[in-house]
Amino acid sequence: MAFSRPWSFFFFALVVALIPSEGRAVDFDVEASTSGGSTRNLFSDSTNRNDTYSSTSVELNWYPQSFARVNLAGAYTYYGNFFKLSNLVYGGGLTLIPMPDSSRFSIYLESNLKKREYRQSEVDTTSLNANEITGDEQDVSLGVGYHINSTTQLRTGFHFQSTQYQLDGVIDHERADVITGANTTLFGSLAIDLELGYSTGNYQFVDPMEIVPGIPEFGIPDTTVERRAIDPGEQYSILLIDRLKSYYISPRLSGALGRKTGWAITYSHRRFIDTDEDAVIYGYSTGYLSPWLNDYAGQAVILRTKTYLVSSLIISFSAGFWEREHIPTVENELKPNRFGQLVPVVNLIYAQQRTDWRRRIDFKFQIPLHIGTAATLEPSLEFDYTDNNSTVAVYDYHDFAVSGGVTVRF
Repeated sequence: MAFSRPWSFFFFALVVALIPSEGRAVDFDVEASTSGGSTRNLFSDSTNRNDTYSSTSVELNWYPQSFARVNLAGAYTYYGNFFKLSNLVYGGGLTLIPMPDSSRFSIYLESNLKKREYRQSEVDTTSLNANEITGDEQDVSLGVGYHINSTTQLRTGFHFQSTQYQLDGVIDHERADVITGANTTLFGSLAIDLELGYSTGNYQFVDPMEIVPGIPEFGIPDTTVERRAIDPGEQYSILLIDRLKSYYISPRLSGALGRKTGWAITYSHRRFIDTDEDAVIYGYSTGYLSPWLNDYAGQAVILRTKTYLVSSLIISFSAGFWEREHIPTVENELKPNRFGQLVPVVNLIYAQQRTDWRRRIDFKFQIPLHIGTAATLEPSLEFDYTDNNSTVAVYDYHDFAVSGGVTVRF
């Protein structure tokens, strides 16, 4: 697609943005953080594998113009038990907001490029092959807004995201979103927002049919039959490509409770459009890669609050319920062979419709501490609980995670 490689424009805009105005000082800010935590369910599945992790990140923001920001960032995450999943992420981006504050129109342009590299190890600590999910991650966003008056705004936008995969037979995961929306404020404190969106992108699924070759000397032609067992070595060669399209609608209400507490409640509803009813993708337990495993339709309700009632302490709370209708999946099944031994089998006769019902609660505590006039030190502590029920047993799980860290901003 023509919009899948936007980097010539990105670098042209970068050159323009890097030319400072005459006599204008170039501004910088730096953010560094370190954190660590533990989870009872690293892979968010029924295996309930726990692990500890630590993460260190650095972010540099450079403002060569009043309307431009250049961002460079890097982060390294280390896992204690499944150390093969330890990874380094680094990259950069450019943000442009060219319209003056006095304009009724606002324009927002952002483009980012980052790369993820996993730790190399001869010891396979998990069935996942981390090398299959490395590659460049790109995204471009364009937003245009118009202020009708001081309380009402219209907006429209476009977002494109691409993740490249280094595995033969697996195409890049690309998705384009077009959105439009409006928000207004009533009674001075109640904000109402409505957003509509359309998404499209190509995806791969298992060919439900296979060709059984005929016998030439008897003149029997090739025969097409329903596919059953999937043998190692053919798992990607039998994939078909189609378009995955969806639309969504998302209203949101937000407001204040007193002077120091804010709240927001968001509802979202997403539906696939013209999907192939025979499409089946590889599930998590097969060990095969499917970048579309987390694409879903359905609905969700999320409540968020943030309060400053306790002096020098920010308390954030969120609670949500999701009903997720995923693309049908085929999972690994343990079946006895002719010797009575249980062996893993990937067979389309075991494909299942997957619907998840997820409940999640999250608490976060932050303490911003000012160090002189130029720096802020912010310790944080977070508790997160997830309960996920699914029609597919492997995704029936719960998780409790605790994390804490310190962020320094200059």
